[in-house]
Amino acid sequence: GYYPVCDPDDPGYSCCSPDGYCGKSEKHCTGLGIDYEKNPDLLVDEPIRPSIDPPLWYLLDAPDGKRGRCGLGVSPITGNIFPICNPDDKTAHCCSNGGYCGTG
Repeated sequence: GYYPVCDPDDPGYSCCSPDGYCGKSEKHCTGLGIDYEKNPDLLVDEPIRPSIDPPLWYLLDAPDGKRGRCGLGVSPITGNIFPICNPDDKTAHCCSNGGYCGTG
């Protein structure tokens, strides 16, 4: 798939927070969070192919401190191209004034 999911069989990390982190708190499992333990069918949903290729955001293999970050305060992806948020990610398509991808 194009986007990571949390393990529905891991009792402490079966939900995905709106920030894209696995865990089991109310923030992870309710509201904009996704509970893969209660909804394992979501694991086989067809992923959405990114509409921008190559991506202009940091991917999961990026070093700590860059994943989920955006804007001019973050190291450029390449040259003078600064990272944006993935417009196809329903929970992290907006760049906050603090330089983090999210919503609302």
